[in-house]
Amino acid sequence: MKRPINQKLAAIISILVILISMGGEFTVLYGQLRTTGTISPGMVVQRQVDIPLWGEAQAGTLVSAEMNGSSASSTAGGTGKWELGLPAMEAGGPYELMIWTTNDTLELEDIYVGDVWLASGQSNMAMSLDQTSNASAVIAASENPLIRQYLVTRSLGNETRDQPPAGSEWMQAGPEHSGVFSAVGYYFAKHLHEKLEIPIGIINSSYGGTRIESWMSKEMLGYDEQDIVLGENSFNQPTVTYNTMLHPLIHTPLKGVIWYQGESNMGNRENALMYTGQMRKLITSWRELWGNEELPFIWVQLPNIGTEANESTPGTWDALPMLRAAQSRTLSLSNTGEAVAIDLGEIDIHPVEKEEVGRRLSLAAKELVYSASIVSSGPRYKSHRKMGGGRIEVSFDHVEEGLVAKETGDQSLRWFAVAGSNGTFHKANALIVGDKVELWNP
Repeated sequence: MKRPINQKLAAIISILVILISMGGEFTVLYGQLRTTGTISPGMVVQRQVDIPLWGEAQAGTLVSAEMNGSSASSTAGGTGKWELGLPAMEAGGPYELMIWTTNDTLELEDIYVGDVWLASGQSNMAMSLDQTSNASAVIAASENPLIRQYLVTRSLGNETRDQPPAGSEWMQAGPEHSGVFSAVGYYFAKHLHEKLEIPIGIINSSYGGTRIESWMSKEMLGYDEQDIVLGENSFNQPTVTYNTMLHPLIHTPLKGVIWYQGESNMGNRENALMYTGQMRKLITSWRELWGNEELPFIWVQLPNIGTEANESTPGTWDALPMLRAAQSRTLSLSNTGEAVAIDLGEIDIHPVEKEEVGRRLSLAAKELVYSASIVSSGPRYKSHRKMGGGRIEVSFDHVEEGLVAKETGDQSLRWFAVAGSNGTFHKANALIVGDKVELWNP
């Protein structure tokens, strides 16, 4: 491998950054070789696809890279930007990535090849491991160099950026860092790693309180974000997290996306009814950004936030069940999955029980992405038929060995509602009969 002859001189030159301003744009004449995006020490790169590298150097300079016996070269353009790609590799590591020019050398250590998943959304995805159930014990036992998180620093902006926000970095799971991992992301990675036994990298790009519009560009939305006000807080506005926390990631190859969002879009019926179209647009648009129309996309259906009074009282039909239904309708897109969480933990917009959420996401991924022959979901509505005596019989997919009533000691069920032709819902009596459920209301 060819290295610069005079390292000391290269170090001195690299400190001298001379920029010439022309029409508001800057050209790098003499500058420190650097990488941009998620390329940094400790990273996980996606296996079985070409490994893109990019950054900045002196304009016209030949930039070379080498890792795990493979190498590639490219010439920096007139603005100093360069891109090159190393050939696809199988899972493994740790490796050292060398990038060099005639004037400078970068040594990026502790690099792994495995599967990289983007974890995005709002507060329930952002909730860190140290805020969840059994946090101290889990963090103390979390040491694993094959599980890593790239934490994207929270940032907002009205213009797209190519570089992640300052302070974004890769970190290894362990007592020192696991506390700031996305709890859902950590448990998802943990359960995947136990199955696959390969490095798992989670890119945690999430921001509490954000609406789905915040994670979409104005092209996706079809309007200029400056013309719309969606809330009192700046993080509610369209495009503001897309610009700074998502757009800089689009060169990073992914295995898939996990998504936990919707709480800020459930404020009223109008918002809830719009969510299916918005979510479908977000998924198809993100797939276009990553150049993969089948990029796996798995989300968490919102948990039990309301109460029995406002979710199934006759005559009441609030936005939350409608938004859950909107999320589930998005399963009509190919290569998508959903983890239901309505039965987990306390009734709270921020339930602290996150391990089962991560596990259920991993089950969906194992079946959808890794072709595992497993039960990846609880029962889902399939069809229904009218019976005699004013009863309705409901059939389900994913029944497997049968249905079980979790909350009651017998075969009776809660939380069902039925409506006649007038569309007015009433609480339903519900009973498991074989692998079906019978409903009625006097």
